[in-house]
Amino acid sequence: MKKLHFFIFTLIGAPLTLSAAVPPLSGRTTYKQPSSFLWALPAQVKQQTLLSVEEQAHQKKDEPSLIRSDVSVMGHYTGSTNKKTFGHYFGWHIPNTDNRYDHISVSATDHNAPLFPQDILHDHDASTTPTVISGNANKLAGEITLRPYMQEYGLTVQTNTHFGEQCTMRIAMPWVSRTHHLGMQVSGMVSQMTTDNVAVTLQDYLAGNVVQERDTANNPSENQQQALAYGKWKEKQTVEGMSDITLAFDMCPVQDEEMAVTLGATFVLPTSNSGTGEHLFEPLIGTG
Repeated sequence: MKKLHFFIFTLIGAPLTLSAAVPPLSGRTTYKQPSSFLWALPAQVKQQTLLSVEEQAHQKKDEPSLIRSDVSVMGHYTGSTNKKTFGHYFGWHIPNTDNRYDHISVSATDHNAPLFPQDILHDHDASTTPTVISGNANKLAGEITLRPYMQEYGLTVQTNTHFGEQCTMRIAMPWVSRTHHLGMQVSGMVSQMTTDNVAVTLQDYLAGNVVQERDTANNPSENQQQALAYGKWKEKQTVEGMSDITLAFDMCPVQDEEMAVTLGATFVLPTSNSGTGEHLFEPLIGTG
């Protein structure tokens, strides 16, 4: 008898699951974000080999294991829903009171602002007079409010290979696109001149665009300053690619009506991206 091959296509619905819990800020360094999730399981494909009665009897004697496999594709979407609380996490933090604010600000005269102009822009002449505004000194001012949020979508292709009834191998390969937004809202911006007569703002500094090397006479500036290299602020960052690949093996050496013993091992291949620390709220996929 010839072997008969067939495919079974199973269409699975696309359930929608919304989760909108609002957990508080958990500790000083850990943050749990409520999110909305959409999972779509479009199709599952199975392939199996059917044998005649004679061939089944022959296989039981000589080849006791039947290999079969199936492939599934699962899509997902995740979006954060807690922009205001998330801003508190990235904004101004006072350690001694543990107060958190959803903004960062700079002012020469407002002592409630977390930064003075000379804290972020070198100004040798005005370094000892932080509250005195004369000429172009200490004019830098402004406030940036943060409403960060994230969006992610992707799909995972998973193959399950069964070796008889006792051993299964699973391989999951996810592809992910993840975008982080800082949600910056700017107000009260006042620029200040650098030594080479360039007007800069708080946004320029946080973006890593402020450099002081020469003065207006093209001489080396006494206010030497390199551009910000890490923790820069960028409104939108996107990363795409293969997330961590998972390989799992399950074996059931003992299985009867009274007892079953299962052994397994899982391996994760770190194929995702790695963080660099260059930008604030950097998107990572997988374990990073």
